[in-house]
Amino acid sequence: MDAIFTSTMPPNLRISDMHTDMATPFTDRMMPEYTKVPDRHPTIGEDGSLSVIQRASQLGITKDDIVSVIHKQGKQSLVEISEDDYFQLLGQKAKDNYPLLVSNIYHRWEAVWGKTTDQNKPEMFAYIRDIESRYKAWGFNLCLKASDFKDELPNMILSLEGGDMVTEVEDIDVIYALGVRSMVIQYYNINRLVNELDGKGKGLNELGRKVLSRMFELGIAVDLAHATPETREDIFTMAEQQGKTHLVAYTHGARAQDYEHEPRFKGDGQRRGLRDDEVKRLLTGGGLMALMVARPAVQSVEHFMTVLEEIWAKGYTFMQDGKEVRARLA
Repeated sequence: MDAIFTSTMPPNLRISDMHTDMATPFTDRMMPEYTKVPDRHPTIGEDGSLSVIQRASQLGITKDDIVSVIHKQGKQSLVEISEDDYFQLLGQKAKDNYPLLVSNIYHRWEAVWGKTTDQNKPEMFAYIRDIESRYKAWGFNLCLKASDFKDELPNMILSLEGGDMVTEVEDIDVIYALGVRSMVIQYYNINRLVNELDGKGKGLNELGRKVLSRMFELGIAVDLAHATPETREDIFTMAEQQGKTHLVAYTHGARAQDYEHEPRFKGDGQRRGLRDDEVKRLLTGGGLMALMVARPAVQSVEHFMTVLEEIWAKGYTFMQDGKEVRARLA
């Protein structure tokens, strides 16, 4: 199976991770901080709960860019920009600044619909299908395999940020058919894939191991972001045993010691960040590590550059097709 994160994509590729919050219902109820951001769009999110400026700024879109678009339409208010125009602008900026986006469909499904996972799983699958169709309509190139990458288009990989909807192995085949090519197993929380439910300790349970094996068979990357240290250890071990270390990624975050700068992670940075031995294990296995350019991962642009330089200075490499290749750090 042609894995989505492989060397067949262009070298030195700039990758950005982006939540799909703009298409998530009730975003402000899940993340109250969004209610404090002005200039909200009236149709993106619940009752304009998501700010155009908040989303657009991630990809380098400025207030002036949006003003330019609305003035051409004879409008005055920022929130009058249409959804289509907004995402066409976003797509162009994505192409200019980040040729590849990993779009994380947010994990808190039960918080969104207020039902149990078993009851609303069909709605969740329909939601993924809707997001996929929206991105296509907005001009994004959905990459299902590495060879789908196109220089002339903004490229997108769909990812699930949390495996909460997965209740059986067959669900992996469903999300694969829906275009998902990466998944966060665990978003700190207890779900059906980790041992806390069974009372047998931490890390992946039997279902979680079967799910991970099926992901590897299909070529779906597993994202270490937000997983507990115990779950990360199980993922590393299974990937090494099955020869699938190239399918392990860490799409947004930093090292454990970098998170120690944040009060809520003080003394427990490895709860969110990778230990040095995990960074080495990831990069020498051919996996992808993408640093987050924001708090709580780093405190400033200068801090980000320091982290990037320190990891790069380690000179990590991995073997690919009989050749030694420099590790993939984005």
